[in-house]
Amino acid sequence: MATKQIYTYILAIALPLLIFSCKSTRWVNEGEYLLVENEIYINEKKVKNAELQSLLKQQPNKKLTPIFKPYLSLYNLGNPNKEKGLGHWFTKIGEPPVIADSTTILGSATNLGLFYFSNGYFENVTSVETHLNKKKKKIKVSYYVFTGKPHYFGELKYLISSENIENLVFNDSIHKSVIKPGKKYSNSTLEKERENLVKLFRDNGFYGFQKDLIRFEADTVGTNHVVNLTMTISDQPVYFKDSTYYKPHVPSSLDAVYIDPFYSYTDEQEKKDTSLVDSYTFLDSYGNKFSAQLPISAIHFQPGETYNQEKVIESYAHLNSLRVFRNSEILFEPSDSDPENLKAVVRLRPFPQRSIKLDLEGTNTSGRYGVFGTISVLNRNLFKNGEIFDITLNGGFENQLAINSQESNNSFFNVYEYGAEIGVNLPRFFAPKALQRRIPKRIIPKSRVSAGIGEQNRQEFKRRYFNLGLGYFWQQSKNTNMALQLLDVSYLDLLEIDPDYQNSLEFTQGYQDVLIAATRFTYTFNNQKTKNERNSSFFIASIETAGNLLNLIDQLKPEDLEGQNEKGQYFGVPYSQYYKIDLDYRHYTRYREGQSLVWRIMGGYTHTYGNTDGLPPFEKSYFAGGSNDLRGFRAYRLGPGNYPKELYDGTISNQDTSINILYNAVAPIKLMFNLEYRFTILKQLKGALFWDMGNIWIYNRSSIGYDNPILDDKIDLLKFVWQNLGQQIAMNPGFGLRYDFGFFVFRLDAAIPFYDPREPPGYRLTLRNPGYFGFNYQDPYNPNPSGNGRSNYILNLGIGYPF
Repeated sequence: MATKQIYTYILAIALPLLIFSCKSTRWVNEGEYLLVENEIYINEKKVKNAELQSLLKQQPNKKLTPIFKPYLSLYNLGNPNKEKGLGHWFTKIGEPPVIADSTTILGSATNLGLFYFSNGYFENVTSVETHLNKKKKKIKVSYYVFTGKPHYFGELKYLISSENIENLVFNDSIHKSVIKPGKKYSNSTLEKERENLVKLFRDNGFYGFQKDLIRFEADTVGTNHVVNLTMTISDQPVYFKDSTYYKPHVPSSLDAVYIDPFYSYTDEQEKKDTSLVDSYTFLDSYGNKFSAQLPISAIHFQPGETYNQEKVIESYAHLNSLRVFRNSEILFEPSDSDPENLKAVVRLRPFPQRSIKLDLEGTNTSGRYGVFGTISVLNRNLFKNGEIFDITLNGGFENQLAINSQESNNSFFNVYEYGAEIGVNLPRFFAPKALQRRIPKRIIPKSRVSAGIGEQNRQEFKRRYFNLGLGYFWQQSKNTNMALQLLDVSYLDLLEIDPDYQNSLEFTQGYQDVLIAATRFTYTFNNQKTKNERNSSFFIASIETAGNLLNLIDQLKPEDLEGQNEKGQYFGVPYSQYYKIDLDYRHYTRYREGQSLVWRIMGGYTHTYGNTDGLPPFEKSYFAGGSNDLRGFRAYRLGPGNYPKELYDGTISNQDTSINILYNAVAPIKLMFNLEYRFTILKQLKGALFWDMGNIWIYNRSSIGYDNPILDDKIDLLKFVWQNLGQQIAMNPGFGLRYDFGFFVFRLDAAIPFYDPREPPGYRLTLRNPGYFGFNYQDPYNPNPSGNGRSNYILNLGIGYPF
């Protein structure tokens, strides 16, 4: 479809919306006024504060731009008086006009006053001013808040009846009060103090302690804006018939812990055998297939301990992480022997032992379309101790353009791949039992042993791969996870190869035989679990090294004259030596009405040495471009540095050399920054405006990894040099649409390069290069500018958010 036609269709759709958006009061009755703006003035200064705006009971209709309100425009296109048809549909998906209401406006002013009162401004005064446009039937509301002087915390006194509670409150080693003399008064500070105390009490044996037993009384009489507080902590209320009496709080201990690993909600009359295992009472039944040690390993409390709510929360998390129990429930009841103490009952309901999962997906790799599928068979509780054994069969087909223009493909799918993997997930560390007993339960230890094999058939080559892995995973804290991939072995064996492709740059980059024996440590921080948090972060860092143990063994082995045991090789395949560092940080700031600002910065560095000269293995190198990267550039078609665009495909030659180019741009250094503003367009339909920038680089001549004398005079353009970054950072703006189906997000992003380092100097800023925008253009000073009639807009399809 021609670009002109696309613009025509967009204009045809957008024009009616723009026209009717100007008639925003189409369905506003006489005597009513459309609310167009809320203004807030604090001490006569206008402020724009999302938290204050959220206190207002009425908000103007949602805006996509400062002047365009698409939801109201859609409503105005329809007819609210119709019960069906196109007019009814438009009003249903649109947003009705927000009609100003005097009672609601006064309520909003009251909310502002209460907000400042709760933050220590006890003498604040609020007022409202309305600005009417009777002719246009519109209203603007201005809210004025005069705060007065703030109040500050002063003396804090305590009235605590229970000695056990008093001892905890005054124990400075376990409780630090957030109420500090001289700190500005805030109700949220008092609420935080109450929450901290409730957690303190429940973690120290006081099961079921209620927050409303903690009260504050404030005294501000004659204190000169100082708030003196008295905290009262009441005794435990006991309700008996029609009367209530109070008794001192007494910490509770756990007299017994009962574990039912095969609980039935329908057959509660089943009699179960009991046995005592490590002081836990284990309930066994005919249907149970679990060893008692499995649930015991995930329960962080035991008989004889004082009740601790934090350990109960940890136990829930650990039981759910096992992935063998569908439901878990932990109940506490008065002990049979002592009503002051407790007995715990842990009820578990397992998943079916075996399951089969089928996944089918479409793929798009650098313009090569295909289909890929996997079949996974799970066997939960393989050895009755929560082990999950899985077998995965995978395979796929892909369409690949002919490597030679004279060749033709007999079928659309001319590339195929298949493989299999087996693995065992253990709910503990793969280690001797003596060591396992010394590992604390709170870190929720796990491990995985896996092995896989497969074959890849392309037009250029056929190769077989094998991998072996042993990894350990644990939770260091609530938001921090660690992983140690102790063993990650990959073996790639090239079976067949096209002679022409063997001389290409792509082959020299990473499709050769290689043996990788790596160890990797990964640190992950993620505090996005609370949806209501305004700011959250995600950070992942990893360090990986490969080939050192093989190199040590290599130095000790004798030379093999037959070539199968030569130094630098195992099984006739050279091994890789490198170290690799990756850093990736993402920050999320959430605003009201489904709006958020997200940014990511990442960097990576891989350095080869010893047995590896040149680029790291292809899988360990970096690329730029694609749907989750720099979205204005195609994957593997950007960089390193100022690598010229015309050198990615084809053949280049001089009088001495001719090189067949099929170049996938990879390099050992990468820097990238992404900024994305996300917003809701219409219910499940989301939008995004984004800006991407970054590139990849080499660090010296040998790191490019291939012999290319034609590029020797351009090597400095490919290297990472701080002074050259301004000329080498690619940039692109873009717009995205996302549809949230609930269980996954479908994404379509469109972007265009803004600054393209692949272009000649003077033409990298695309605003100076009309060819980028699809216009036929010939510059006498640049005979080969990019574009010349073809659009450089890049569309990216994806599942899920890019970061």
